Amino acid sequence: MTKNRLLNIAVNLCRLIKVIHIFLFIALTAFLIHFQLDKDFYSKGEFNFNAQTNAFNAFTKWKKIDVGEDKEVYSLEKITTSSLYLNYFKYVAVLLVIFLLIKEFQKVMQSVKHLNTFREDNIKSFRKIGKYLFIFFLLTCYFAVRFQDGGISGFSISFTPLILMLLAFVFAEIFKEGNFLMEENELTI
Repeated sequence: MTKNRLLNIAVNLCRLIKVIHIFLFIALTAFLIHFQLDKDFYSKGEFNFNAQTNAFNAFTKWKKIDVGEDKEVYSLEKITTSSLYLNYFKYVAVLLVIFLLIKEFQKVMQSVKHLNTFREDNIKSFRKIGKYLFIFFLLTCYFAVRFQDGGISGFSISFTPLILMLLAFVFAEIFKEGNFLMEENELTI
């Protein structure tokens, strides 16, 4: 099954996404360094936040200390250093988790491609995928940005990572049962 086009496309797409994540990490780090060196460059930049709520984003709240217009309070050069670094590390962690997710998914696709579907490694990979999805959920459910004269914070629950996490653990159990049946079949021959 090494000539299966769909599996080859999936593996190559995983490689491409991993490379894109590496470039995103480099760009994010370059932005942080440039921002620290030349804050005046970003003096015209503004944050435009829209407070939208829906069933999944019902806990969003906006906080502001009334010190002038929104435009002056939420300008990019007035972001606090601690908030900048916390958000940088949060987004780096999100990129790392997604990178590890894609890596595990690529391992599963390659093992299926080489007809090693119900092996112990795939069970471990699906369990890792489930754990990574839970970490992703935790990292993305809360955000906060502090400025010199105010701040914005919000809490939102997205059920997509939780559902995908549940599916990953279900697939791990399915592959565990498949591994058990495969080993039992090999012993009877």
